[in-house]
Amino acid sequence: MPNPEPDNAVQITFHDGFIHILHPDNFMVLPEELEGLWLSLAEACKVYDCQKVLNEGNLDLSKLRGYDAYSAGAQAGEIDGLRMACLFQNHQPNEKDEFFKTVSANRGSKVEFFNDRAEALKWLEVDESE
Repeated sequence: MPNPEPDNAVQITFHDGFIHILHPDNFMVLPEELEGLWLSLAEACKVYDCQKVLNEGNLDLSKLRGYDAYSAGAQAGEIDGLRMACLFQNHQPNEKDEFFKTVSANRGSKVEFFNDRAEALKWLEVDESE
């Protein structure tokens, strides 16, 4: 089965019952790369026939603006049934996160931010058996 990964070393793999996105350490998310990341996720959801996603990493989101949160939320909403747990180390949720979640929810997708892996997996309603 193909492995739909973007070219920037972000790993997208399938585990028992969920898609795992793993970002490289200290990965800087740039506005111009968001569309490619979302397209890669949408392709993975199709390939694996799964909409439960654990999005994990130590990310630098400082370059993202309010518009980027809107755009990301709209792209999340294009993945029917998406349920994504964001597990970002050292990330303090902020207004852009809430805006992203609201835009996503308005389009039928569920997104939540977590600091604890077990809680994120519980919210996704999956058991990790790696």
